[in-house]
Amino acid sequence: MIYTKHKICFVHVPKCGGQSIKSAVERSYRSRLKTVRIKAAASLRASTVGQEYASANLFPYRENLVRYFLSDETNGLVMGHFPSSLETVESFLDWSFVTLLRDPVDRFLSHYYYNSHKKSDHFKLEHDLDSFVLTEQAKGLGEIYVNYFTKKSDSAARVQEAKDALTKFHLVGILEDLQEFKSRYSAIFGRSLKIPTENRNPADRKKEEGKISPEILDKIRALCEPSREIYEFAKQLNKNG
Repeated sequence: MIYTKHKICFVHVPKCGGQSIKSAVERSYRSRLKTVRIKAAASLRASTVGQEYASANLFPYRENLVRYFLSDETNGLVMGHFPSSLETVESFLDWSFVTLLRDPVDRFLSHYYYNSHKKSDHFKLEHDLDSFVLTEQAKGLGEIYVNYFTKKSDSAARVQEAKDALTKFHLVGILEDLQEFKSRYSAIFGRSLKIPTENRNPADRKKEEGKISPEILDKIRALCEPSREIYEFAKQLNKNG
């Protein structure tokens, strides 16, 4: 058996096709080192012990959690919904960081409809879209690429640091060009990926999106503008290899 030489950290940004990618990477990964899946529900529960949920608590908790697993020399593949700032990536240069991004507006709508129609209570949304876009939670969904790749508080500095973090990744893919992601993954890690379709959205997206007014769509685009800047930068990284 030919073992994978790299230690891989897959940063799964929600609703970017990551569930399918995680399954494909896990199947292709061959190593004597262990695989760790940081589970979203468990890490959320742990972050709220003694306090109510707040993203200000969850994101730092998850980033500290992933740092723990990256520090354990018995681990070789770590995957999950956790942020990875520039500080984290530069502190673990023996790991190959990988992520996959998606058009921010498409991702926003997929995230909203998935959480609105899901059966579980994990982050389930009760607002209609017109009401939801006015909430702080909607702002968080729009800025999710910033929140996943930086810890800074200043908005301008946050976008730049997120870009700086992504330049340290071994592979930044784009969901809209999955074939390129698969080709580059194979070239870097010497393993091919067979990507299944998992975690399908329970909502009829086309039917739902046909009801969105131009005004609401403009609000969503504005919410996603910080992530749009990062996404366009990631597209360039993907293009340049």
